Amino acid sequence: DRALRAVAVAFIRQTGPEKLAPWPFPAEGWAAAKELLLDRVRLCDPDEADRTAGILDRMRKEWEAWQPGHWGDFGPTGSDQLLRPLGQFADEKAQSMTWAIPSSMRGVDAECQIEVTSQYAIEEGQS
Repeated sequence: DRALRAVAVAFIRQTGPEKLAPWPFPAEGWAAAKELLLDRVRLCDPDEADRTAGILDRMRKEWEAWQPGHWGDFGPTGSDQLLRPLGQFADEKAQSMTWAIPSSMRGVDAECQIEVTSQYAIEEGQS
């Protein structure tokens, strides 16, 4: 779940209006992101669906309580933004009122094993 916040925000920003701001809370985009994410979790790992739904509910409560003025960037972290790069210095207030987001997928799942497969080509040749 280290990248869950980043994925939810990316979906909302990519599917919402061009000038979408993080406040007021984008309820329609959030509902669509939550539905998409939970559908995917139910498909991939149904045992994680309830836990993920709980995380998403907590995320919404945080977002609505913080009322962020902007999305955030790679500059200095302030408590008026929603996102900050993981590992970037942030004072105590900013740490408690922003989400630390990985800026690279390299460190998201260190236990992941990759396998390059030709199965798609094999199946394509059999059809």
